Amino acid sequence: MLDTFRIKTSIDSLKRRLTGLVGSETGQRLLCQPASTIDLTTAMREQAIVIMKFVPETIGATNAAFWGAALFQSIVSATFAQQDETDPEQRWDWPLFVDEVQMFVKAERAEDAERMWTRTRSMGVGLIGAHQGLNQLGEKLGGIVLNVIGGMCLTSGVRDDTRDLVNAYANQGLQPEDFTGVKPREELLIRFPVERRDMGLMSAIPRERPPEQPAPAHPPTARPPFTPASPAEALDLATLEALEQGVREALATHPDLLPETVYRAVAHAWLSALHQEYRAALDAAGRATSASQLSDQAWAAIQHLIEQLRAVATRRAQHDAEHLVQRPRTLPADQHLAQLSQQRDGVHPLINACYVAALVRRYPTDERSLAQPDRGRRPRDSSRSPAGPAVTPPAVPGPPARRQAPP
Repeated sequence: MLDTFRIKTSIDSLKRRLTGLVGSETGQRLLCQPASTIDLTTAMREQAIVIMKFVPETIGATNAAFWGAALFQSIVSATFAQQDETDPEQRWDWPLFVDEVQMFVKAERAEDAERMWTRTRSMGVGLIGAHQGLNQLGEKLGGIVLNVIGGMCLTSGVRDDTRDLVNAYANQGLQPEDFTGVKPREELLIRFPVERRDMGLMSAIPRERPPEQPAPAHPPTARPPFTPASPAEALDLATLEALEQGVREALATHPDLLPETVYRAVAHAWLSALHQEYRAALDAAGRATSASQLSDQAWAAIQHLIEQLRAVATRRAQHDAEHLVQRPRTLPADQHLAQLSQQRDGVHPLINACYVAALVRRYPTDERSLAQPDRGRRPRDSSRSPAGPAVTPPAVPGPPARRQAPP
């Protein structure tokens, strides 16, 4: 009996972790796409610029460790695919810049980091990691950075790492004040190899960032309306627009809440109302013999509806992206590219909130496992709603057949 309880507790813990993994925005962007939107191997061969926004603080340490490992493994796999080109001179270099690199490497796994850096560099993918100091990397990994990595750039004065830096460059006669006196944005210290030879530490003057180019002066153009391909898609579009209107109304009612909180609240409220309608329709049609079957079939129908909404949202976003490319640019370059990237490869936050909410509601976690003393957790307050603030579920338009009989 005890073993059964432990197994159940482990399964519940796994469910909670998966819910948190899929529920994060990063998880939704990586998991909730119908297909991969990027081929890193092709990007390296074509010298494409790829920007990945990954903020570990917003998704938690557990999710950050998982996604960080997944992203780096994808990059390493794409790097070794360059071996298909047998002539090393025909392999394009592809630098990889990682901000706050200490968030993605573990000090206790220094050998893995060294292996990744040296092997990918031999394939033309050089890692440039930005961090505040060697002390963030740990003693062993910091030593690898000083002795193994090909280059280094010191952009401001450091005190915690002064002794290590002085010892590393003792043959150049550098003193502690040479490192602590570096003025940000006025000077920097750099080291890089030339013809496989270390040229030592050199002083340099950083280049000034060019001023941002303003957007061209063009009158705004009206966006052509998106035309559904079929009556069924028109009904899905009307449902999607009703949900989006519900979000706008909820944001106006709760201006102090984050949009992500409102997305979850609207999704839970709408799915609760829709689940009741689908259960009633299935019960009236005699398509289930038990309450559990009614509930499971209703959630399956709801998940099918969410996939239809995702499809029409993707087509509408592609339509908007094509119009954005064709019309004259009226926004600054960075905003224009961000908007274009979101429409081409982004995910609909409300659709993802509905997707995750349906998974959580269809496969609920046994909250009794949270109350075990040996796990150090307290049970959830039964009076507290997991869906967030109370919102009015948006009405689902369409003929009675859509509202009463699930597909």
